[in-house]
Amino acid sequence: MAERVDERVTAALRTGTREGLVAALADEAARNAGFRDYRDVLLSFAPFYDAARALRLAPSDVFDAAAENVPEDVAELLRTFGRRTDVTLGVFGWVWDGEAYRFALRGDRP
Repeated sequence: MAERVDERVTAALRTGTREGLVAALADEAARNAGFRDYRDVLLSFAPFYDAARALRLAPSDVFDAAAENVPEDVAELLRTFGRRTDVTLGVFGWVWDGEAYRFALRGDRP
């Protein structure tokens, strides 16, 4: 069974390194190449943005680095998303429960 985005980003945060986060984000972006709806892709990027901030990294740097080796359609989304200033977990439906990222359905928040 393939690892889910919440598991990938949580594991990347736990590495505590820029390299671990960039690699996990690039992997997530590559999985989304050829996307049908860019909004679904942005949902998967939001916890990576939060993880970058938690590690005291500039999201734009992390997202630009991840964009270097992925297909251009998702690379462009990475570069643009990394420069946003309005990204919060809640806006994109995510929570950090103190141990892991998880996608929280309405009413399923800690």
